[in-house]
Amino acid sequence: MQRRGMLRVYAMARPRRPALERVAVIEAAGDRGSASCRATRLAETVAAEAMRRIDADPAEAMIAALRLLDPSAVDILAADAEIDTASLIVAERVKRLEARGGQRLPEREWRHEDRATVEAVASVLARRYRKYLQAG
Repeated sequence: MQRRGMLRVYAMARPRRPALERVAVIEAAGDRGSASCRATRLAETVAAEAMRRIDADPAEAMIAALRLLDPSAVDILAADAEIDTASLIVAERVKRLEARGGQRLPEREWRHEDRATVEAVASVLARRYRKYLQAG
């Protein structure tokens, strides 16, 4: 006879966000305004910078690499591989592409699509950053 119900639970917790992210958020957010306003403002800046880096001309790779020798907190949040803000941009773009059934947008709609992508990613980042600013 077999018992009913769960006998064992094998689960892992979600990995922690990198400690560098918290430090960079607190540094970049400044101290003017509420935690929510600062988080929203910073999230929009970081999302736009991450998008710019993804879409940058490959010829500018050397300049981008040189900027990372002395990065600002926004540079760290937008470009650090461990923080991986770029994956949020890519995931949002894929989600939108799948929603269109894989259809390519006409060039005149690219700016609108990019703006909507940055807004969606900024919303996710703002929630994350708000937690850091309220706790710290």
